[in-house]
Amino acid sequence: MDWNVLFYDFGYVAVAFACIYFTGWLVYDKVATRGYDVAHSIFEEQNMSAGFEIACFFTMEIMIAVSAMSGEGALQKTAEGEIVFNYALDLEAVGVTILFSNLVFFTFRYLASKWIASKFEGQIDQQGDEVKFNNEIFVQHNLAASFFSVSFMLIMYFMILQEDFLGIHLYKIESYYNMGSVFGMGAISYFLYTLFFMKKGHTTLQELFLDNNSGVGMSLVGFMFGVLYLQSRLISQFEQGEHFFKTGVDTYYYLIIMIVFILIARKCFTVFIEVFAKRNFKKDFLDTDNPVVGLLDMTFMVGVAYLLGTMLH
Repeated sequence: MDWNVLFYDFGYVAVAFACIYFTGWLVYDKVATRGYDVAHSIFEEQNMSAGFEIACFFTMEIMIAVSAMSGEGALQKTAEGEIVFNYALDLEAVGVTILFSNLVFFTFRYLASKWIASKFEGQIDQQGDEVKFNNEIFVQHNLAASFFSVSFMLIMYFMILQEDFLGIHLYKIESYYNMGSVFGMGAISYFLYTLFFMKKGHTTLQELFLDNNSGVGMSLVGFMFGVLYLQSRLISQFEQGEHFFKTGVDTYYYLIIMIVFILIARKCFTVFIEVFAKRNFKKDFLDTDNPVVGLLDMTFMVGVAYLLGTMLH
């Protein structure tokens, strides 16, 4: 065992945990959820909704940290023209990545809470409260609201996978375009979900925040993961100087075809359930609010996306 290497590696872990705590947990506890006692909600009320959002947030943070730590090391040219590894710059890259991911998440969360409040202004949910994002999670224990939070955590995660803020990988400008494309595709996938998964008289937000339908939340996460994962796989094939808005038209055709394939496969999946289980899928999914149906839906779409991703190499 090389103790020097172990010492250096612990430096990355220390920086990662420090950034996650100071720019992640403290902001979540003191700012994002101001007015709510997070610890009381978790340990006294045993609030699964709050616990699930926090667990997913920290899981995403750790995945982003691991991705940053596993990338190519930061290289720097010395005065003599020699290319050497820069440990301090590498630590900075890890810290900046986590810091920016937290900035993106809390910005998304704040904007989502404002959007939801304006969307349901003057309306009350099943429990008779005004629809407010934090209230849904910490008072109503609405697991569907937590899954909605996970949906934009996914956008954050796949955006951060494209970053190169310090120019270490020599595609700093391209990374900005790719991050923007991920955000745009996340928004498009949400609207596609509402268009193809909701029946007349139902909307995604109503299912999540008025009906507290966690099955729809899981299904939404599954579809958005599938779309963003496949887009990320396509971006990973780009050559130097190429980005999502400066690439061959085949890239767009591939992505559209794969999204259509997910939608068709999902339709076949629902027909299969209706035929062999003798159930009305949409009734179970949207009227009965069966969370198990949503879980199966999510699992199926994630599986299809992974299978399609193996084709992109």
